[in-house]
Amino acid sequence: RWGRSGAPGPVALSRDGKLFLEVSGPDVRLRASDDGRILERLPLALQDDIARAVAFSSDGESFAIGTERGVVLLFG
Repeated sequence: RWGRSGAPGPVALSRDGKLFLEVSGPDVRLRASDDGRILERLPLALQDDIARAVAFSSDGESFAIGTERGVVLLFG
């Protein structure tokens, strides 16, 4: 299934273009967009669900992850 086999997961770019999020396997990575360095790694406990979408809030202070089962996880 897409999103579990090491294939790229969903990504999002912050409004100011300085950060991007990527879901990769069991975690979310917050990266600097200028050089790709990982700023933060957050573990996801989705069990047998799959992340299908990520989005930053308009102020860039939080983000959401949507799953295949319709669950929305908020981080801030």
